[in-house]
Amino acid sequence: MKTFNVRELSRSTAEVLEACEHDGGAIIQYQDGRQFELVPRGRRDSRRRDLPDFAARQRAVFGARKYSSAQINASMDAAKGRQ
Repeated sequence: MKTFNVRELSRSTAEVLEACEHDGGAIIQYQDGRQFELVPRGRRDSRRRDLPDFAARQRAVFGARKYSSAQINASMDAAKGRQ
């Protein structure tokens, strides 16, 4: 189990958590000698979840119609006026 100081935890959190996951824990130590043990809970879910079909959702909402940038900008300008 690796030991990290509080500054390392603050500035390199991902590195500390990676070491914690790899070694089964990490020790966080203050300058005055106090120590805390950081232990992972549960297992990492290695199954990757599928993302929703955003293109299908877009077609369901807007249909197959294509919008030009001029139409989008006009719509945005109109929305700004309503605020």
